[in-house]
Formats: sequence, C-alpha cells, structure tokens
Amino acid sequence: HMNKTVLLLSILFCLIVTVSARLEMVAEICRHGSRVPQRDTFGTKYSNGLGMPTPSGLRQHYLLGIELRRRYMKGYPNVHQLVDPVFDPNEAHVRSTQTARTVQSVYSQLLGLFPVGIADELEPELADVAIPLIKLPNLDSVVDSLGSEAIKAGMQPVSVRNFHRDVDRFLAFGDCPYMSNDFIRRSEDPEVWKELDEQFRPIIFNQIAQAF
Repeated sequence: HMNKTVLLLSILFCLIVTVSARLEMVAEICRHGSRVPQRDTFGTKYSNGLGMPTPSGLRQHYLLGIELRRRYMKGYPNVHQLVDPVFDPNEAHVRSTQTARTVQSVYSQLLGLFPVGIADELEPELADVAIPLIKLPNLDSVVDSLGSEAIKAGMQPVSVRNFHRDVDRFLAFGDCPYMSNDFIRRSEDPEVWKELDEQFRPIIFNQIAQAF
C-alpha cells in the first residue's frame, strides 16, 4: 500500500506541475536570412550589394516574425499572451551583431512581429508640437496625410542594440572555443556536406537551367 500511495502522490504532483506550468520567457537566437556571396567571384552584379540579404532572405525573417507573433502575442494553444502586441522595451530586448545583413534580417523579422498599422496614435493636442524645428516644404499636406498616425501606416520603430564585435561578448563567438570547434567539426563532416548537397543541388541546377 505504501508503494502505491507514493506512486499515486508522484503522479498527482506531476499532473499539478504540468497543469500549472506557465511560459515566462522566450529567447530566440537566429542567423541572418539568405544572402548573396561576400566576394564577386564571377563578376555577377547584385543590386543589393555583396553579402547582403536577398529578397527571399528578408521574407524568411518576415514570415518567422509573423509566426512568433501568432504564438506569443495572439494566444497560441496552451500558451498565454506573453508579449504585448505593441512594442514595449521592457518586454522585448533585441540584439544584433554589427553587420548590415544581420541588422536588415532583424528589422524584417520585427516587421512581422510588430507589423504596421497597430502603433499608438498621436494625441490630437500634440499635433502642433510634433514637428521638427526646421522649415519643411509642404508641411501642412504631409501632416494632413498622416492624420492621427505618428508614422505613416502606423509603423512601430523597435530599438535594435548592437555593439562592435570586439566588445560584444554576447553574440560574437570568435573567442568561444566551443563554437570554433563545432564550426570546424561541421565543415569537415561529410554527412553535413551530403545533406547540404541534397538540399540545394536541385535548386541550383534548376536556376542554372533557367538562366541558360
């Protein structure tokens, strides 16, 4: 009877813990989206610059932001609303390495996470002071087109913090033995190259066939 009692209490305790568990924080670590090569090996002209994200790379992050919003702002099944739909710097902390492609990827994801059209509106009594201290041409027509929107389309500016890699001990991994060793291990692992080959060979060959 004692063993059965202990087992019953253990199961009951597990059920209580499971039911009362509550998600309190989400940490996301993500690489930049698809990009063009960093070196101009074949003389190809890229409109967005060497090493910069491609349109598909920007969309990757935008769609990821939409999914994160669905999960943690709109009430994903069995998950309470974790973050306010309107950006609050006390709730969301955004970091990026000091590289243009990562910053662009971050902003693309943030546009999905905090989309246009839901930012706080400008209070009517502040309309007269919400102008810069320089003379602007067509100021009245621009202000009229904005209406109550602080920024066109109700966009929410989100602060993205970044530091030079020499002082960034949070995201830079050049001095991390684990990351360095793991990078070398993966670059020398034939299974990794086989997986990449199977994934991207059809895409590359299809693009070459279309080009020629």
